[in-house]
Amino acid sequence: MKSSLAALAVVFLLTGSALAAGPDGNQCDANKVAGTYLRNRPAAFSGSGFGVLDQLVLTSDGTAYWYQTTSFDLLITGGTFIPEVGSWQCLDKSTIAVTTIGANYFPNGAGDIVKANYDKFSQKLTIQDDNTLQVVLRISRTYALTDDPLTGTPLTKNVSTNTTSPYRRVTATADDVTP
Repeated sequence: MKSSLAALAVVFLLTGSALAAGPDGNQCDANKVAGTYLRNRPAAFSGSGFGVLDQLVLTSDGTAYWYQTTSFDLLITGGTFIPEVGSWQCLDKSTIAVTTIGANYFPNGAGDIVKANYDKFSQKLTIQDDNTLQVVLRISRTYALTDDPLTGTPLTKNVSTNTTSPYRRVTATADDVTP
């Protein structure tokens, strides 16, 4: 009897693990991946000092939104950028691609900023668990304002494999609202 219960418990544990990953070990389920994620990079430097927070929102319909806390650093003297919108998709059972597009603004020399170029930002991320996406590859491309960032030829292309900080899901807890 005890061995039957132990065997049954093992079957339930294995079944539960398989269900958490999805059919055939697939972690890339749009409803499970969808959420709000933050990537904290405390050693990254921006105009106001160390610390950069990347914000990523992925919806179950494939919409993506990306922003970064450095957008207002040295706004007038260094320029800025707007939130980027785009899409995401599963590449395989545990990898997603995210591409967002926005615009960059640079100083005009007269104490103001002007739209300078478009930016297409693509990231390849692996799904580590239900709450963690690990950066594998980041590619940023800039386009002239007269070019279409969906089909045009980029002016610049910057490839990064900085994978030191993962994106972690923002989850609300009871502790968040406990005084």
